[in-house]
Amino acid sequence: MYASKKRDWPIFTDSYLKKWLEPLLHEYKVDIYIGGHIHFYERSYPVKNGKICDEKQKCVVFITNGAGGSNEGPNDHGANTNLVAAGVYNKDGYAVVTADQDTLNWQFIVTSQGTPYVGDLFELRKENHLQEKK
Repeated sequence: MYASKKRDWPIFTDSYLKKWLEPLLHEYKVDIYIGGHIHFYERSYPVKNGKICDEKQKCVVFITNGAGGSNEGPNDHGANTNLVAAGVYNKDGYAVVTADQDTLNWQFIVTSQGTPYVGDLFELRKENHLQEKK
């Protein structure tokens, strides 16, 4: 829904999702939205209505994970990177997700160009939402 590059198919998908789905995500206190299609990996800052939220707000983290491989090849980032907290471009990879009742741990593993490595790592907790791991 939020990515630096517009999704090209189906046409107008982003605008429809933002208009109809995003309000429901916030109403029902969804923590994370995971989408694909664009052939890269990106994670947004917590976002509401196209704006980064402050620490006091409860907002959604949007992930685009379409870097699993494609005959079209991986994509570079788009022009709109102001909402992007982490991104891996022009490389293939996959996510490893573990969760329990109140914590979700996410790793994006880059598999292109030799030895796999962690391209992004974060934790979502119910009590204080997003905690970036270093």
